[in-house]
Amino acid sequence: MLLAMNVLKNSEEIHEENLKADSYTRILKNSISYVVLYKMICEEIINHFEEFPKERVEEFKFVLRFLPVIHQNLISDNLGTYKLAEVIKEKIEADKVSGNKAVISEFEKFLSVYLYCDIKGDGYKAIMGDFIKNINKTYIADSCFFKLLAYYYSSTTPSDDNSIVNLLADLYIKVNANKNSNKRINKSALIQKFKKEKAELE
Repeated sequence: MLLAMNVLKNSEEIHEENLKADSYTRILKNSISYVVLYKMICEEIINHFEEFPKERVEEFKFVLRFLPVIHQNLISDNLGTYKLAEVIKEKIEADKVSGNKAVISEFEKFLSVYLYCDIKGDGYKAIMGDFIKNINKTYIADSCFFKLLAYYYSSTTPSDDNSIVNLLADLYIKVNANKNSNKRINKSALIQKFKKEKAELE
């Protein structure tokens, strides 16, 4: 799988129609199969924790919790090149087509959206914002929040800071709004909280 990723990453001389797009989609789907298998292994080990050292079980619990982000970073490390920006963006747009919505998982969409964001493709902030608005799965929301935090704390420009912190606040409100319906979340106060936390780390 890693070999296939690196071949595609360095395929700028290939111009055959749809070859890159088809290869990207196949790599993505095969990588998801790998993640599902790894998740099953982790769960099996956790379910039979008495047979393994406690430290090892805790490691697998940690990996399981952050597996979507870990895998997305693996994809980004091996496919993250601006040379594939057009291919990735086409996949993101194709995933929105009504006929594809039922067969394309949120996880698959997440991988493409944040790969595109990692390479800072044209209009990536708008694409990220649109994806966040339509999240339904809690684990995807958690993964997006983790990615946004990474972007925010590594950002060095005020414009990036403002756009990312707004997305962070929107996502936090989206996930937590229904947990306490009697208490409205103050977005401005939340943004100031994020800014203060970043300033304390600088």
